[in-house]
Amino acid sequence: MIKRALIFALTLSLIPVLPAVAVENGKDATGSPFVVPIMTETDPLNSENCSGAIISPLIIVTAAHCVLDINGLVSKGIYVGNPGSSMVTAYSRINQVKTVQITSDFKNGSNATVGTDDLAFLTISDPLPLTETVSLASEAEMLSMRNSAEWLMIVGYGSTSDASNSASLNPNTYSGSFITITNALYPNSGYVRSSVGDTCKGDSGGPVLSITKGKVTLVGIVTGAKLKNSCTTQESDGSYLTLFSIVGRYANLAFAAAVDSMSTQQVQSTTATSDAQTQADDLISQVNDLTQNNWDLTASLEEASQQIKDLTKKYMACIASAKKILSTKKGKLPVGC
Repeated sequence: MIKRALIFALTLSLIPVLPAVAVENGKDATGSPFVVPIMTETDPLNSENCSGAIISPLIIVTAAHCVLDINGLVSKGIYVGNPGSSMVTAYSRINQVKTVQITSDFKNGSNATVGTDDLAFLTISDPLPLTETVSLASEAEMLSMRNSAEWLMIVGYGSTSDASNSASLNPNTYSGSFITITNALYPNSGYVRSSVGDTCKGDSGGPVLSITKGKVTLVGIVTGAKLKNSCTTQESDGSYLTLFSIVGRYANLAFAAAVDSMSTQQVQSTTATSDAQTQADDLISQVNDLTQNNWDLTASLEEASQQIKDLTKKYMACIASAKKILSTKKGKLPVGC
């Protein structure tokens, strides 16, 4: 048994893995709070679809190869949709990625194969709703999960059939066990084995999660699989293997992304403060205008009151004159009566 495992591990170390560009034989995961759709403009005429894991309102984790343009440089147009929503929310190009943190050791694979250290932390321009707290697995937690073959869940966007190259508009999910087999080409990666579901083109960057009672832990990010056409090639034992980058190995990138997000929040706070000050100034101006109007109205009322008094005095004089004329039958009314 040990010999067989060693041969299997050696075989894996020699097999290049292709990027997982959605889930085949999975379940609908629309509304999932853990996954977001990502759209990257690789060139003016084309775009690539990927998945991402949301770990804070402003921070997304995905595969590094998902954010590169055709020249191997970080794309200037990377957009993130709402958690668990249709890919259309990423196509809308509303929430753009502001910063990208990739390890200096990342090397994109040749001939469209997965590179080493294939993971990136993104900060976005506008915060997304985060309804579930997601923790990053520590090294100790990751090793414990691997040694106990813990059941992990994968969520992603993309093809749902090996015969299709079209991405799915909605996320799908499946589960598998965290196996101890490693790959020498990807020392900071692990494998999920499933006898049912498998990853396809569009799943790259999707979260690999451990969900237990009261805790959600992000163990890794989908980076690739041995693809047949659009989906994973079945192993000789009938199972499917999905490669993922172990997210806990990149704490430095997580920290850098956190700093970036704080900078974004500070800018937003400054903008909000400026907007609040503008609103306050407008309100003060309105109050001043209202006060001036009250003063003007008061002056007008005082003037009207005086006019009424003058008219009353005048008409009272007219009435007195009229009574006198009637009683004496002499004289005439004053001018204006």
